[in-house]
Amino acid sequence: MLKKITIATRKSPLALWQAEYVASLLKSKNHGIEISFKKIVTDGDKIIDKPLYEVGGKGLFLKQLEEALLSKEADIAVHSMKDIPAQLHSELTISAILRREDARDVFVSNKMNSINEIQPGNKIGSSSIRRICLLNDFCQNIKISELRGNIHTRLEKLEQKNMDGIILAAAGLKRLKLESKIKEYLDYTKWIPAIGQGAIGIEMKKDSSIKSYIENLNHKETSICINTERMISKFFNASCETPLGAYAHLENKNIKIFGMAANPQTKILKKESIEGELKNSKELSIRLAEKLATIL
Repeated sequence: MLKKITIATRKSPLALWQAEYVASLLKSKNHGIEISFKKIVTDGDKIIDKPLYEVGGKGLFLKQLEEALLSKEADIAVHSMKDIPAQLHSELTISAILRREDARDVFVSNKMNSINEIQPGNKIGSSSIRRICLLNDFCQNIKISELRGNIHTRLEKLEQKNMDGIILAAAGLKRLKLESKIKEYLDYTKWIPAIGQGAIGIEMKKDSSIKSYIENLNHKETSICINTERMISKFFNASCETPLGAYAHLENKNIKIFGMAANPQTKILKKESIEGELKNSKELSIRLAEKLATIL
């Protein structure tokens, strides 16, 4: 019987919420289990004055957590799936992906009620290369303002830096009960989310003795959709520097996938979608990626 488990997590409010949520699920399925947390400040948390794509990408949020797994200081690590790169360490695996929260991007502003009110010259906050490319495609000659830090920090910067608006993920705001800050949910067919956005993943060593307990938390439909999106990421060997987005959802026995890619040098942005039988999800994701690759 599973008696004790140590969860590696970042210290940000959202990361702690996610870790505690995983702990609650484990406790609900394994009565009497003892949960402890190994709270880690990652390199991604320390470097907040530069965009991630300039300093090593989202892998900066994983490195120290993965080291804790490899050294057996922790049994599992809890991540936002959108932070997980296309390729994992050879000894590690994602054993469970939890039911997805809202995957959409949202517009937050103290001055506007809709992203459609943005005009040339407005200052919009984002550090995501994907969001920056989408913003520049949506409205030329806007000013992009650097926006790093946890959700509360970003909301503070909105006011402190007199920004006209910022783009955030709906899931994080909902989980931290900050939904009231949202002015507009952005249509995922136009503002295509980051791959894996809105989903929580549980990482562990492949040979872990508690693997079966973690796999028991996996949400099948979410896992199918996220892994389909990640096939596109793997096709491009994507990093934080790759302006890439994808969103997959199931419709009965079919799967529909939306994707976007951008070329910052040529300023070209391309959006594509594809639909087909669920059993062909891998083939569909590759076909979509091939369409997107024509601009890169």
